[in-house]
Amino acid sequence: MVQFCNRAEEWITNFYGLYYSSVDLDMAQKCKAPHRTIIMGMSEYLGSCLMLGFETFMTSVANIKPELICDLLRAFKRKNLPLVRAKQNELMLLMATKIENDELDVQIADIKNWFNERMLSEHQFSAGPTRDAYSELGLENRKESSGGSTLSLANQNSNLSV
Repeated sequence: MVQFCNRAEEWITNFYGLYYSSVDLDMAQKCKAPHRTIIMGMSEYLGSCLMLGFETFMTSVANIKPELICDLLRAFKRKNLPLVRAKQNELMLLMATKIENDELDVQIADIKNWFNERMLSEHQFSAGPTRDAYSELGLENRKESSGGSTLSLANQNSNLSV
């Protein structure tokens, strides 16, 4: 990743930084540079990222529980580390209970359901039901023993070919 950032600055004239969502915070630290923006995308590590000096974040929780994110940021600015830890623990617990699966498509559905739940209860608004990308295309996502997955036709009468 560090090598990519350095080369990207040489070859891509409008490269200003990247969105970083890996749990390897040591690598994120190594990617930092004076004129490079690293946008951190891990809600679960927001407190740690703040302590490491990161200042730019884009997390799904900010849209759903902005008050929790604001409380965590205020506690950090006030150097109230016990409160930062408490708010980070609250955030991690919230993520663990609302996002139940490690697969990205399921996480996105969980986040949308969570968003809809909150918006319906507070503003009588819904962004609509989640959709399953695989079933919309008439495909079935099958897990392989190797850890990968294979897309195949779910309905053999379909005109789609893979």
